[in-house]
Amino acid sequence: MKYVSNPEKTLKRGKKLDRYTTRSKIASNAGARTERHELAGAVPELESIGGSTQLAAPLDSRLITMLESISDAFYMLDLEWRFIYVNKNAEHFLQRPRTELLDKVIWEEFAAAAGSIFEIQYRRAVQENRAISFEAYYPPLDKWGELRVSPSAEGLAIYFTDISERRRREEALRASEERFNIVMKATSDAVWDWNARSHETWWNENVELLSGCPREEIGTGIDWWRDRIHPEDRQRVLHRVRSTLEGGTEYWMDEYRFSRRDGSYAFVLDRGYVLRDSEGNVSRMVGSMTDLSELKQAEIERDRLSKEKNLLLESTGEGIWGINSHGLCTFINRAAAQMLGYEVQDVLGKDMHELVHYRHADGSAYPAEHCPIFRAYHSGEGSYEKDEVFWRSDGTSFPVEYTSYPILDEGRIMGSVVTFRDITERKAAESKIEHLAFYDSLTQLPNRRLLMERLSHALARSRRNSSGGALLFMDLDNYKTLNDTFGHDKGDLLLQQVAGRLLSCVRASDTVARLGGDEFVIILEDLSTVPCAAASHAKLVGEKILSALKEPYALGPVKYFGSASMGITLFEYQDESPNEVLRRADLAMYRAKGEGRNTLRFFDPEMQAAVMAKAALEADLRQALQDEQLVLHYQPQVNSEGRVTGAEALVRWQHPERGMISPAEFIPVAEETGLILPLGRWVLECACRRLAMWARKEETAHLTLAVNVSASQLHCPDFVEDVLRTLEITGANPHRLKIELTETLLVDDVEGTIDKMAALKIKGVGFSLDDFGTGYSSLAYLKRLPLDQLKIDRSFVSDALNDHNAAVIVNAIIMLGRSIGLEVMAEGVETEAHCEFLAKNGCQFYQGFFFSRPLVAERFEALVHTGLQQTFCATA
Repeated sequence: MKYVSNPEKTLKRGKKLDRYTTRSKIASNAGARTERHELAGAVPELESIGGSTQLAAPLDSRLITMLESISDAFYMLDLEWRFIYVNKNAEHFLQRPRTELLDKVIWEEFAAAAGSIFEIQYRRAVQENRAISFEAYYPPLDKWGELRVSPSAEGLAIYFTDISERRRREEALRASEERFNIVMKATSDAVWDWNARSHETWWNENVELLSGCPREEIGTGIDWWRDRIHPEDRQRVLHRVRSTLEGGTEYWMDEYRFSRRDGSYAFVLDRGYVLRDSEGNVSRMVGSMTDLSELKQAEIERDRLSKEKNLLLESTGEGIWGINSHGLCTFINRAAAQMLGYEVQDVLGKDMHELVHYRHADGSAYPAEHCPIFRAYHSGEGSYEKDEVFWRSDGTSFPVEYTSYPILDEGRIMGSVVTFRDITERKAAESKIEHLAFYDSLTQLPNRRLLMERLSHALARSRRNSSGGALLFMDLDNYKTLNDTFGHDKGDLLLQQVAGRLLSCVRASDTVARLGGDEFVIILEDLSTVPCAAASHAKLVGEKILSALKEPYALGPVKYFGSASMGITLFEYQDESPNEVLRRADLAMYRAKGEGRNTLRFFDPEMQAAVMAKAALEADLRQALQDEQLVLHYQPQVNSEGRVTGAEALVRWQHPERGMISPAEFIPVAEETGLILPLGRWVLECACRRLAMWARKEETAHLTLAVNVSASQLHCPDFVEDVLRTLEITGANPHRLKIELTETLLVDDVEGTIDKMAALKIKGVGFSLDDFGTGYSSLAYLKRLPLDQLKIDRSFVSDALNDHNAAVIVNAIIMLGRSIGLEVMAEGVETEAHCEFLAKNGCQFYQGFFFSRPLVAERFEALVHTGLQQTFCATA
């Protein structure tokens, strides 16, 4: 049983509408309390009456009428707790007729009341002999009652009012207030309630957090709120509030800046709901203020980042676009749109592969699933492509270099971003440099460098496909006489016309090259594997050429008749070097010249003497490695101030019988026979030991030493380990060691070469690209190679003073090296004129006979000690 001994009569302020209904309820109960006070005066009269069970008879009829008519339930108990009177409202409240209750003990008839607050308060009234009021709940009847117990000498008079409905309303009000308080605590909004009649405003505690102002400073007036609106927003906000109140609408909402106590401003979203009376007049307006400062700051930050992103996208000259996981364009910068020939808005939302990347350079279809960009946003793998094409809106293509990387969001692929650049100019520059380096400027035929490369490839294909081939070596007869008689211009014109006639006599797949001077070489591929059949085809082509060359030439006003001598050698699918094949054809050509000219000869067994000599040289070289017949010479390398900065280690062979053998004779044999590997290791070890010795002397400690490395060495799996092990064993400083590579080494396994160079570069080993311009390296690879130096090939240097193209190439190489941060060294500097030309064009380092021939170690060190004797170029 629930009991409330002192109910709180005054209700707290609750939800807005409940406050008014509470006042009405309290007023209506006032009459009932007045009625009970009137009845209290009659209680002594009842108490003076004896406790007969037939109490109803003696009672005054007036009193009985009053007890039966009152709205409260009323009953009386004697000192033994028996009912002696029960009015009709008590019958209704107790849900028992009075006839069943009179003369019955209350605790027996209402067992749930025994021992409860009812019995406790009843006995208390008797013991203390005073009236007691209390409120209690009786569960069996599910009712609340307000009771007044008045004791007398004979018993108790009890009257009570059914307050169940009031208690339910109070409980509902309490629950409503509790919910309201929970909402006020749960929300972070500053909730407000403005009374339109009193102009008082109530705020919840969150307004203190929002404004930083204490409650006493906030007050209840509307002015505090109005004055804290930012001056630039105030007129607009007040106007909209006034329009809402006067316009008959119910809702108002606005965003504005609200001043905090510390002088800063909060961005707020304020919303209000207007309450009106039955006549439409505004009575109240309630609402809430949400602090949007963090959202606004995030929005400002997003705008800043967006502007920065757009600035970055538009400030770069590279094209950039983004695509979603369906390949549709989500953004593109103006540079990309302009390069592709579109407006930005025309590209957004379009399938970029179908728009710009749908075909290969040759016009064949490019399926999306084969595209690296497609892979980026499907597999999450980035890619770099150095040589593809994009297609413009007008249907033309242009070469591009691009990267494609996936856009990830918490590990989920959202699309990819593509960055590209138009490499048309770079491709043209590469093509120009390649043409200058690999083609003869006079005849536009492949030069010796390209010839050797194509011959190397032809031999490789012959071995791979088990096919035959032939090399035709041709030399014009009496060419020197023509030059001496009619001048070099007529000689040049003849060479150009010869080139045209040679091209007309062979297939498009065959190679016609100018070896130099009046020497031409023709490579015939895919011939029969049967030697006689291949020889027959080669002879037929050779005779056709000789016949064509005998036709008269129109050299300006001069009509000239000429002829040529030709040597032919066959190559099969055997392990032959390009130089060996070329040498055989050269021997056959000299045989043709020696036998009357204007004819052709095949290489025959009588020419094997040179081959036998090579075999003997190979055997001697093996012995030389064992007997330490080899020695290193050092050719000085000097800077633009004439100071010796290092040397190139050059191997020499002191043969016990033949004397000093040139490396040009035995190095090719070593490369062809595999002896280059032990020879290369020996050279590297000797060079590193020399570096370690130099490091111990002050005058030589600064010197670097360049060592040439062959393709066989570089492509060995343990090349890096060999170099590092040699450095460790000898104690040489890796920063003083420079490894020279040739461009031809880059033809095979470029990625592997770059990895090995990078591994050594980390340890301090430097790299120089030797004979630059004579090989076949792409500039795309050049920028990826961890190089320190480019070496201009001696052929360019020697021709630079007399050949305009050679001079242009030298200058281009110097400019290229300087632009990508590489040292440039010229080798083959043999005259002061060479030196002056190179210095004038900005060359930094030099090597050649002008400074010194290769020297034995002792003489080289003496040279470093005494310094160079001749005066260096004044223009350096």
